Amino acid sequence: MKQGVRWVLWSLLMFTFAFGAWASGTLVEEQGARASAQGGAFAARADDPSALFYNPAGIAFQQTSFQFGFDFINEHMKYEGPVGNANGPVKTYWPLYNYIVYRTPGIVSLGFAINAPHALATEWPDDWAGSAISARAKQTAIYYSPTIAWRIGDKWALALTANFVYSNIYLRQTVFFPSIPYPKPPLNRTPDPAMGVLKGTGNGVGWGLSVLGKLDDHWQVGLNYRSKVNLGYGGEVTFYNVPTDPNFTPLFPQTRAFAGMDLPAVTTLGVAYREKKFDIELDATYQQWDVFQVLNIDFMPNQGQVQDKSVPQYWKNIWKFKLGFEYRLNDKWSYGLGYFYDESPVPDQYAAPLLPDSNRNGFTGGLNWQGKKWGVQTYLMYLPFQSKNVPTTTPFVPGTYKAYAYLGGVSVSYKF
Repeated sequence: MKQGVRWVLWSLLMFTFAFGAWASGTLVEEQGARASAQGGAFAARADDPSALFYNPAGIAFQQTSFQFGFDFINEHMKYEGPVGNANGPVKTYWPLYNYIVYRTPGIVSLGFAINAPHALATEWPDDWAGSAISARAKQTAIYYSPTIAWRIGDKWALALTANFVYSNIYLRQTVFFPSIPYPKPPLNRTPDPAMGVLKGTGNGVGWGLSVLGKLDDHWQVGLNYRSKVNLGYGGEVTFYNVPTDPNFTPLFPQTRAFAGMDLPAVTTLGVAYREKKFDIELDATYQQWDVFQVLNIDFMPNQGQVQDKSVPQYWKNIWKFKLGFEYRLNDKWSYGLGYFYDESPVPDQYAAPLLPDSNRNGFTGGLNWQGKKWGVQTYLMYLPFQSKNVPTTTPFVPGTYKAYAYLGGVSVSYKF
């Protein structure tokens, strides 16, 4: 009984810790097809509306325009270890983004972005032991971001951004029961597994500061900073198919859970070299995940084994390095290529089925067409992960996680 209850409590405690298997922690930087084709190395140029994500100062040098687009994310996950091997079902997800840029007659440009740079989706078989922590998890943090940018002469620009964040989350886990006495043969019976579901929402506010400079006819630099965002989560926890038995029912009440979690501050520095026919850019992104050290959960009401908890995590700050190249075939067609190396903030001993996160390499490419007003940008990405070896000292599930993902997307833009 205690072991079954422990699994359930861990899954409830970790509901704000459910992040994307393809992301670095939670951060998903594929927010524009042209930039994604170049490995996300775009902070020093930022010359289409997706600058509102990669470096909002870039909109100061753009004309009035809009862009909308989508990604597809096709993930493959596998676990091998002492609780039995498992394969996650192959799923494809379709996140969206939208950007609007307005250039005033003066030195000011305005922008508005709606996107989801923090997101997740993971799923495991319901009958696998690790599904007691997470059978299915889905989380999205949607950013609504107005920006104001100023041109400082012909070479420099500065921008300020406000980030209003709305997050929703769904978490389902399997509840396994031990054998219990029964008055008639068979004298012991194992109840069928139950299911616990959490549905919750959270809100937060942050800000951003960015700079873009054109040093000469070839060299450009960009700096983009987004502050941390504290999300206050609240949600309903409901259990289904729990046996109507006094040994079980009091342990699984319908309750509410509350928690706070910080999304990290993110800083990107980029340097680009531009020629008539090609661009090359190198970016470095620093994510301050050390804000996530301990997860505190409050249950209302506290009942049975469902009690308030504090769970250590000890995430670490990480770097992501990105290299991008774009070649202009003619006035309308160009292609991009890119590579990035992305660290994981999750220590091995705290990796869980919710987030078997590990270091990964990204290989990208794409094709773009730009007419007089309309433009179409595309990209594809192969994202192999290093194996994540979780030691037996973990409070979760020891073993080895393996994963890879295919990503791609399309953006459509229009210049007024």
